[in-house]
Amino acid sequence: MIAETDCLVIVLDRLTYAGNRDSLSSVANSNRYVFREGSIEDLEYVGALLSEFAPNSIVNFAAESHVDRSMGQLRLS
Repeated sequence: MIAETDCLVIVLDRLTYAGNRDSLSSVANSNRYVFREGSIEDLEYVGALLSEFAPNSIVNFAAESHVDRSMGQLRLS
């Protein structure tokens, strides 16, 4: 997304066993990349992020063994 669009990319991750910020080191210095540590289950925190950044879309790349069941996309209007 950073390399091929002009989108702002906000990454929300709990940084549990599967989380590794180093995997995004190639974009870490981009002014269109924002990292926030937290959980999508924390509705208050997610609501604050939505208010702050007002994204056009949300993509959930959940790190699960059955990713096809845990990945989804929501388009906001």
